[in-house]
Amino acid sequence: MWLAEARIGAELKSAQERIEVTEHGNPSLSNTRGSANRPATPSEMGIPSQHASEFKKLTEAGEERIREEAVKATCARLRARKGYCS
Repeated sequence: MWLAEARIGAELKSAQERIEVTEHGNPSLSNTRGSANRPATPSEMGIPSQHASEFKKLTEAGEERIREEAVKATCARLRARKGYCS
Protein backbone atom coordinates (compact mmCIF):
# COMPACT_ATOMS: atom_id res chain seq x y z
CA MET A 1 0.00 0.00 0.00
CA TRP A 2 2.85 2.39 0.78
CA LEU A 3 4.29 1.99 -2.70
CA ALA A 4 0.93 2.83 -4.26
CA GLU A 5 0.65 5.91 -2.05
CA ALA A 6 4.19 6.95 -3.01
CA ARG A 7 3.23 6.65 -6.68
CA ILE A 8 0.19 8.86 -6.07
CA GLY A 9 2.52 11.35 -4.37
CA ALA A 10 4.86 11.31 -7.36
CA GLU A 11 1.96 11.95 -9.73
CA LEU A 12 0.70 14.82 -7.55
CA LYS A 13 4.17 16.41 -7.60
CA SER A 14 4.40 16.00 -11.35
CA ALA A 15 0.93 17.46 -11.86
CA GLN A 16 1.86 20.44 -9.66
CA GLU A 17 4.94 21.06 -11.81
CA ARG A 18 2.68 21.06 -14.90
CA ILE A 19 0.26 23.39 -13.02
CA GLU A 20 -2.54 20.85 -13.41
CA VAL A 21 -2.88 20.60 -9.63
CA THR A 22 -2.32 23.32 -7.08
CA GLU A 23 -1.59 22.71 -3.43
CA HIS A 24 -4.09 24.98 -1.71
CA GLY A 25 -6.21 26.65 -4.38
CA ASN A 26 -3.57 29.33 -4.97
CA PRO A 27 -5.57 32.40 -6.08
CA SER A 28 -2.81 33.61 -8.43
CA LEU A 29 -3.11 30.34 -10.36
CA SER A 30 -6.89 30.20 -10.13
CA ASN A 31 -7.32 33.19 -12.41
CA THR A 32 -4.60 32.40 -14.98
CA ARG A 33 -6.63 29.94 -17.01
CA GLY A 34 -10.13 31.12 -16.22
CA SER A 35 -12.30 29.61 -13.54
CA ALA A 36 -13.35 26.57 -15.60
CA ASN A 37 -9.75 25.56 -16.26
CA ARG A 38 -8.07 26.49 -13.02
CA PRO A 39 -5.84 23.83 -11.45
CA ALA A 40 -7.65 21.49 -9.08
CA THR A 41 -6.58 20.93 -5.51
CA PRO A 42 -6.01 17.40 -4.19
CA SER A 43 -9.13 17.86 -2.02
CA GLU A 44 -11.19 18.63 -5.11
CA MET A 45 -9.93 15.36 -6.59
CA GLY A 46 -10.99 13.44 -3.48
CA ILE A 47 -7.57 13.27 -1.80
CA PRO A 48 -7.55 14.95 1.64
CA SER A 49 -4.70 17.47 1.87
CA GLN A 50 -3.12 15.60 4.81
CA HIS A 51 -2.99 12.41 2.72
CA ALA A 52 -1.56 14.29 -0.27
CA SER A 53 1.22 15.62 1.96
CA GLU A 54 1.95 12.15 3.35
CA PHE A 55 1.98 10.61 -0.14
CA LYS A 56 4.53 13.19 -1.32
CA LYS A 57 6.75 12.45 1.70
CA LEU A 58 6.64 8.76 0.83
CA THR A 59 7.79 9.64 -2.69
CA GLU A 60 10.80 11.41 -1.21
CA ALA A 61 11.69 8.34 0.89
CA GLY A 62 12.15 6.23 -2.22
CA GLU A 63 10.98 2.77 -3.20
CA GLU A 64 13.85 0.86 -1.60
CA ARG A 65 13.32 2.46 1.81
CA ILE A 66 9.56 1.88 1.59
CA ARG A 67 10.14 -1.80 0.85
CA GLU A 68 12.54 -2.11 3.80
CA GLU A 69 10.03 -0.51 6.16
CA ALA A 70 7.25 -2.77 4.86
CA VAL A 71 9.37 -5.85 5.60
CA LYS A 72 10.13 -4.57 9.11
CA ALA A 73 6.46 -3.89 9.80
CA THR A 74 5.43 -7.31 8.49
CA CYS A 75 8.04 -9.07 10.62
CA ALA A 76 6.95 -7.13 13.69
CA ARG A 77 3.34 -8.22 13.14
CA LEU A 78 4.40 -11.84 12.64
CA ARG A 79 6.48 -11.81 15.84
CA ALA A 80 3.55 -10.31 17.73
CA ARG A 81 1.42 -13.24 16.58
CA LYS A 82 4.19 -15.67 17.53
CA GLY A 83 4.90 -16.39 13.89
CA TYR A 84 8.24 -16.49 12.22
CA CYS A 85 10.16 -13.96 10.21
CA SER A 86 13.71 -14.24 8.97
